[in-house]
This record gives sequence, structure tokens and C-alpha cells, in this order.
Amino acid sequence: MKIMLDTNIILDFYEDRGVQTKYAKKIMVDLWEDGVDCFITASQIKDLFYIKRKDDLEKLKEFSLGLLNDYNVVEINKEDVELALKSTGADIEDMIIAFTSKRYELDYIITNNITDYKNSPVKGITSVEFIKMNE
Repeated sequence: MKIMLDTNIILDFYEDRGVQTKYAKKIMVDLWEDGVDCFITASQIKDLFYIKRKDDLEKLKEFSLGLLNDYNVVEINKEDVELALKSTGADIEDMIIAFTSKRYELDYIITNNITDYKNSPVKGITSVEFIKMNE
């Protein structure tokens, strides 16, 4: 199974967000070790640095290097952006991830903002749904 991790899942793993962190860890560590093929986009790394720009830079660099080493990092291309801009999805950033996921033939996008992927060409499911599917 091949999945795209939404930025909110990566942030849940990076930060202590209570129960969401537990689910993100289950996906990003336990299921990854069990052979789930996890993908992120290169631009999500950039987004992390923007979102967490006030955090400890060295900690964020170390975390990001771990992502680069452990997960499949894919590029966004012009067609992904164009399709996202022409889509009916309200969140363009998420639609770019959706069309990139489609191009790489991924099975699901794991997110905690399921409504952002309502019009996605790749099914968005919550971390809890994905964990239940893999038990």
C-alpha cells in the first residue's frame, strides 16, 4: 500500500498534539516499519520550515533530514499545480498534494482535515481510519 502523508500528519508527529500525535506515530513509525510505503512532497519540507519558523532551527533540520531519509520524497510538477488550480477543491495546497498523489498512483492521502480532500482524485482518509484498515 502506498500513502501520501498530509502536512498536518507530519506536524502531529513533530509536535505533541495529544491523541493526534499517537495516531501520527502509529502511521509514520509502526506501519512504516510494517511495510506501508509512505510519501511526502519536497515542498512539504519547505512548508514545515515556514509553519514552524519560530521553533528551534536545529531540531527542525534534524527532523526534516529524518523525513528525507525515511520516506519517499516526490516532486510537484506544473501539471499537478495546473490540475489543482482547475479543480473544485477549496484548498489549493491540498489539491496539489492530491494531484501529485494521483500521478504517483498512491492509494490514499492520510489527513486529519478530511473535508479538504472531498474533491480529491485520491481518497483522503483520517489517521484513525487508516490505522483501523491496517489492524
